[in-house]
Amino acid sequence: MVSYNYSPELKAPGKPVDFDLSRPGTLMMLRLLVKTHQKQTDSFTPPEGIRLSRTEIGSVPCFVVEPESGGDLPVMLYCHGGAFYLPTQVSSLALSCVYAGALHMRVVIPEYRLVPEYPAPAAFEDCLAVWQKLSGSAEKLLLYGESAGGALAAGLALYIRNHGLKKSFGQILVYPVLDNRPEKYPSMVSCADAAWTNRSNASMWEAYLKNAEEKWLPYLIPMRAEELKDLPEAYIEPQQIDVLRDEAVAYAKRLEQVDVNVEVNLIAGSYHGFDSDLTSGLVQRVLRDRINVMSKMLNKVVKEV
Repeated sequence: MVSYNYSPELKAPGKPVDFDLSRPGTLMMLRLLVKTHQKQTDSFTPPEGIRLSRTEIGSVPCFVVEPESGGDLPVMLYCHGGAFYLPTQVSSLALSCVYAGALHMRVVIPEYRLVPEYPAPAAFEDCLAVWQKLSGSAEKLLLYGESAGGALAAGLALYIRNHGLKKSFGQILVYPVLDNRPEKYPSMVSCADAAWTNRSNASMWEAYLKNAEEKWLPYLIPMRAEELKDLPEAYIEPQQIDVLRDEAVAYAKRLEQVDVNVEVNLIAGSYHGFDSDLTSGLVQRVLRDRINVMSKMLNKVVKEV
């Protein structure tokens, strides 16, 4: 296995988990992981001043994280990661608490349907249903996606544009999944056995796209979209030691080519899922960057109205 130069400010990522469903026992392992994460989120306690609740929005179960003071708040649709296999994890709830507190924002995390039982477009349809409900009542909206959730968030931005729905003020894509063509990206080889492996990535796409209809593909695989004009401004955050690094950079370049305002923040020495370590000084600095970007996205639109 290759030795990677991870940042000394981060905990080691640990042994990569293979999500290859062709291997015996993988499906059983995944189901155990799902139950483990559900138990952990059930027992999660938000920090003082932040309220965590569960509700249904558009018939989709959701976590809602918001300041206890409530009020008319900007809303962020947070598409969680987990390779389309896993439910919301504690790390996503913890990050949502940081964002909700810093930006006085309501963060909504859909518990979308999971593969292999529910391949695409199930997860996408669930997130879209939540967006449609939120956009009917919230004035200011953001799209946020991490890992597999990055594909969902970027795909939603495309769908929203194409169907004339209420647009997001911005899209925040953190170590996003964006393309199912590994041969196009050198990082798929150079970072093959890092925290998220190229084998897991290939298996994820195979399970997610099983029997997917052609009409959905530009939304399910954002890099396959023919036209990226008129999308919300974007913050894209690739990690240096991640198979997904190069597709994130490539997507940002495509956005730039059609004059979409985009900021790329490639984090040196970081790996897929690095931001689960909230005690890290590096993670804290990166979170400040994200929060500053989101604040500017919201304030820019407010000034233009």
